[in-house]
Amino acid sequence: EISPDGQTLLFVGLRRPDGYGLGDIYASQVRDGRFTPAINLGPCVNSAKDDFHPSAQWQEGLLVFERNPGDAALKGDFLVVPLPALALPAAAR
Repeated sequence: EISPDGQTLLFVGLRRPDGYGLGDIYASQVRDGRFTPAINLGPCVNSAKDDFHPSAQWQEGLLVFERNPGDAALKGDFLVVPLPALALPAAAR
């Protein structure tokens, strides 16, 4: 997911060393024409489960994503949380 102004990227990283679970949601922003190193959105978004499919409602400052409970017999949940400030486009901070 990329912000409307093209300056913020949200994506899922799998099994990264700074992750909380299988899949975690990260943000990167454009600085001097290049994307910055990715930042994990932290435990308010990510969990020990598999967090994925980020979709931002940029104007409302909300992040919608799916969390897989890790049990094949259970269905995943869609969660809505405030978009962390570090993931907001510069104009919205």
